[in-house]
Amino acid sequence: MSMELILQLLQTASVVLAVVVAMGTIRGRDNDRASTITKMQVDIEYLKRQIDGFDKQMEKISEQEACCKTISKRLVDHLCLDQGCKKEGERE
Repeated sequence: MSMELILQLLQTASVVLAVVVAMGTIRGRDNDRASTITKMQVDIEYLKRQIDGFDKQMEKISEQEACCKTISKRLVDHLCLDQGCKKEGERE
């Protein structure tokens, strides 16, 4: 075997090896992208659940505020009846 033939075979083998390595790298990047996208989707779903929970809590807080206003008005009315004071808007 001549030296030229050995160098040509070595060069061909290195090109084939480079192509195989490049294909493996591309496949690895696709897998990384897929896992990143999956993780992002899971995070988005978690955030949606948290926001839904927050909205439910805000509804409950609004209901509690309305209850407190009603209770406060009833207490003021009751105290006015007990003490004989006049409510807002009443004349003497």
